[in-house]
Amino acid sequence: MVVADVVAPVVVADVVAPVVVTVVVVADVVAPVVVTVVVVASTMVVTVVVVASTMVVAAVLVPMVVTVVVVAVVATIVVTALITPAVTTLGLTTHTIITSTSTVVRTTVIVVSEVAFRSASFK
Repeated sequence: MVVADVVAPVVVADVVAPVVVTVVVVADVVAPVVVTVVVVASTMVVTVVVVASTMVVAAVLVPMVVTVVVVAVVATIVVTALITPAVTTLGLTTHTIITSTSTVVRTTVIVVSEVAFRSASFK
């Protein structure tokens, strides 16, 4: 991989347990991306769903490239678990994070670079 962001860590501020992050991504180069993070305290599973107003998913995005997008997006998300006693009792916390347009643009640049690299490799 030639993408530096792939190795960037996912920063999770949580005093309870490590968090597993699952991401579903739709790339967007224009509008900010709304990220909904649901933290289930009992299993500490974080599900991140990224939905954009304009879907720009090309057919050339092979699974490995989509993985690069996912990792790049996750690497920019900082999840802070603010667990109140009531929420701890219920074992459920919901956070909403809005990422900046620059994050989306940077991720899109990564995707475009990766696609260009792979296209050149196949020729």
